[in-house]
Amino acid sequence: SLKWMLDVVDADIVNPILDELFLAHIGDEEAVFGTIHLSRSEIEYLLDQGMVVGVHGYSHRKLGLMSFKEQEGEIMKSAAGIRELIGACPLHMSYPLGSYNPLTTRLLEKHNYCTGLTTRKHRNLETTPRYELGRFDCIDRDAF
Repeated sequence: SLKWMLDVVDADIVNPILDELFLAHIGDEEAVFGTIHLSRSEIEYLLDQGMVVGVHGYSHRKLGLMSFKEQEGEIMKSAAGIRELIGACPLHMSYPLGSYNPLTTRLLEKHNYCTGLTTRKHRNLETTPRYELGRFDCIDRDAF
């Protein structure tokens, strides 16, 4: 599918094409994203209500396919961006497209992330590694 192809193609190749398509068919990226992403006050409200806020990567690329240096940059940029909003709250990573590898989990630990969430649907036990947590989508009603 087109979405799959865009997820696996080199970002340096696909991003200029996507930028051009977005501008031509949707409009100014900053103006549109300002209406669909959470604002600082909305994030602060969620935190005040006891919610946990995490990151989903900086550029939403498959971490498991990146080099060590690329992954570290992605993880550090994600941390810096969210820390600017949430302060010293614990960091949690939901792997973009479910992609990670042993380097990813080592980097999360190095950069003081608390957890890593996969796209695997399974219940978590005390023995589940904290950087390989399973999760269920809200539409997975039968899983509960």
